[in-house]
Amino acid sequence: MDLNNLTFFKMAKARMDWAAERQRVLAQNVANADTPRYQPEDVKPLNFGELARAARRPGQVKTAMTDPMHMPGNVPDRGDFLVEKVKHAYETAPDGNGVVLEDQMGKISETRSAYEVALNLYQKQLRMIRTALGRGH
Repeated sequence: MDLNNLTFFKMAKARMDWAAERQRVLAQNVANADTPRYQPEDVKPLNFGELARAARRPGQVKTAMTDPMHMPGNVPDRGDFLVEKVKHAYETAPDGNGVVLEDQMGKISETRSAYEVALNLYQKQLRMIRTALGRGH
């Protein structure tokens, strides 16, 4: 049974991919906290409809094997997440930098929690399937 074909697992994976992409963008913002005129970015949140659409997308991209000694692998599909500039009217540094570290840290924590929720749901669903198949706890 290929779990990657089940809608629930695809939706959980899409949510985890979104969280990973958002963490990448937020880390970039923190890294540029002292860059003059840098404007922070954020990844648009996924709603349920977007998660469902992500679950219907084809799976992973297959890598080309140019030598029989190469190991087959997959390149994970990151999805089409919309990264947008964030406008903060409440705080901008004198050099034009718009990164507010407290705001970024809060978003990083929120994103980690979203990832953990998706991961826990994925693991619980997997345990239920294993239990139904009589393969343990």
